Amino acid sequence: MPFSGIYPANGKVYRRKHFASGRHKDPQQSRDVSDAEAAHSPHHTTVDWTGHDPAFRPQKGSDYEAQAVCKLSAANVAVSPALCWRDALWEGYAPRVQNWGPATVRIGLGTTERLCSVLLDTGSPYNIIFRDHALTIPGAIIRECDPFYIEDWGKEDGTLSHSHKVSSYAVFFVYVPEHLSRQCSNRRWERIVVRAWCVSGWSDNPVLLGIPFMYQESITLDVRNGTGVLGSGGFEFRLDLTSD
Repeated sequence: MPFSGIYPANGKVYRRKHFASGRHKDPQQSRDVSDAEAAHSPHHTTVDWTGHDPAFRPQKGSDYEAQAVCKLSAANVAVSPALCWRDALWEGYAPRVQNWGPATVRIGLGTTERLCSVLLDTGSPYNIIFRDHALTIPGAIIRECDPFYIEDWGKEDGTLSHSHKVSSYAVFFVYVPEHLSRQCSNRRWERIVVRAWCVSGWSDNPVLLGIPFMYQESITLDVRNGTGVLGSGGFEFRLDLTSD
């Protein structure tokens, strides 16, 4: 089902408005097959995709919650040393943890010859890219889709500020370099296929990779150490975190 709720991201709230029609095109129909894809056939079709992807399958109910709850006096509790109670009560502590900006990552868009700063947004159910920017990515393919709108709600008063029409999407490769803060004579790269909705004038960041990207690649973000991990293979990349 298309997302219909409101969600926060980067100090704003976004909401997907509607689909213009109920038709959904099969991505396997009339698609271009590049040389890079020739040896990599699609894993699934529209028919069996829902059954394949666990995100579209209902979770089986378990009674583990009933087994877990107990009186606090009987609970086996470990105490986290990260923040003590008195520090949390200190008035001067809050600004220190609230001034951090969003996480970005330096990756190659369609190439390993130059890097682009890309926003990683755990609050966005979409991957988003400026259409003009997508046109500059080597090997990118842009396809038309049934139009819909993503609404951009203001941070301060919650009023509607922009309504972004989406009528196309881009498919392209991104190349993630091995941790850039570490010296490496033969640096590895991870190539990932990205599908992103094309918009105009979304934000200061031409590319935003949201939950679809992070779920797809099983990405873990270690904000404290400024590191991201791809999947279960332990491939680490650098996160860029800024503070105001």
